[in-house]
Amino acid sequence: MEAAPDARTVSRWRRLLRDVLARTALLVGALLVALLVAELATRALIPPAVDAFFTPFEHDDSPYAESVEDPETAKTLRWYLPGREGTTGSAPVHINTLGLRDEQDYAAQPPAGCFRVLVLGDSMTFGKGVAAEETWPAVLEQRLRAAHPAQCVEVLNAGMPNTNFHVQWLHFQSRWHALKPQLVLVGFFPYNDTQLEGEEEPYSLRVLEFVDRHAWLKRSALVRWAYHRTFFDLGARKVKAGIERFFAADYAGWKQFELSLAALVARAQEQAFRLAFALIPIPEGYTPYPFAAVHERLSTTLQRQFRVPVWDTVRALDGVDARAHWIHPSDGHPDPFVHRAIGEHLARAMPWAAWLASR
Repeated sequence: MEAAPDARTVSRWRRLLRDVLARTALLVGALLVALLVAELATRALIPPAVDAFFTPFEHDDSPYAESVEDPETAKTLRWYLPGREGTTGSAPVHINTLGLRDEQDYAAQPPAGCFRVLVLGDSMTFGKGVAAEETWPAVLEQRLRAAHPAQCVEVLNAGMPNTNFHVQWLHFQSRWHALKPQLVLVGFFPYNDTQLEGEEEPYSLRVLEFVDRHAWLKRSALVRWAYHRTFFDLGARKVKAGIERFFAADYAGWKQFELSLAALVARAQEQAFRLAFALIPIPEGYTPYPFAAVHERLSTTLQRQFRVPVWDTVRALDGVDARAHWIHPSDGHPDPFVHRAIGEHLARAMPWAAWLASR
């Protein structure tokens, strides 16, 4: 049986424990004081751009969208509900009678002699954060009508946020083909249009997701400053690596894109409509453009492999500071200036006169 420690040993251990606790308390106290000083200093010195980054800016389509089990495609697809209203960022959304984002209603079938353009795309085409009349499809329609006043021209915006090209093809296959367009114009956004559904976005970072889940942390100026720096510095590097992977020949999303495009090309031949692509640049910088090689590969694939003409709209943005035209400090969707530049470029660059004459 072990002997109990004597009183002197117990006293020595107690003094040692008190000393450790005192030193720990002193260290924790010093750390808390340092953090408090750093927090106060950060609050005094933090740039206004950091606080602006955290002002609310959300896209919520729940008031005007529904998910439907689609027997034609054997998938659950999301559709917009005619007549519903909502917002995207700070901009109003109205869904017209065809289930498209537009203040204007169109007939289910194009009027006799009218040249109908159906635009497929994601949020960059839908126009997150801008009014319907400011989106590049709307600008394109305005410019075409002004340039060809004797010709009926319609440009229907079927853009839908959070979709890749495969889902856009499924939408067309299920419903939009019935609108009988003479031209299907795909607003292709390389950031995620070949990305598989459900995969983590390139800009996603676990540490930022943790802060987003515990929003009370953003009350701290230190946390806001660190979040802001991480978002732009580390996030930009992740975007570049992610996008390079999305266009690898063995990536499942790229293979899905090629199969979906082949199906759309076949439908174009079957229904006798034209098909064209407009590449919508990633708003990380337009001059020089960091994803020029991706655009070149896309253009080569579209034109040589699928015989689909393509227009690269980054050419309309030479010398433009991309981040100066984000719709919100935390959201890279383009503002009305960029939408207008894209729409005007497509109105000038594409062979509309020949297409209208041959309708």
